[in-house]
Amino acid sequence: HYKNKSWKPDYLFTTIPRKLEDFAEMCAFQQNDPQSHFRKRRLCTIATAKGRVTLSDNMVSVTEDGLKNQIRFNTEDEFFRYLKEYFNITLTKREA
Repeated sequence: HYKNKSWKPDYLFTTIPRKLEDFAEMCAFQQNDPQSHFRKRRLCTIATAKGRVTLSDNMVSVTEDGLKNQIRFNTEDEFFRYLKEYFNITLTKREA
């Protein structure tokens, strides 16, 4: 670990079986609460056969075979173009 800093767990895992409804409260928070990071910016991600594609407010990240290529962009039109290209999603600006 780092000098003068201690480790702190980010995630805890157990083998306790869970039901889908056990996650309903946190799911509702992530979807609806203004403090959820999913509500603070646009984010779309998908696993692919070779890696992952993630689109956020001003960047698309394409990871294939462990190599990441990031493309920054500046316009709404580019956001919608990448949304269509990588996710086959067509939205109007109002829907987004």
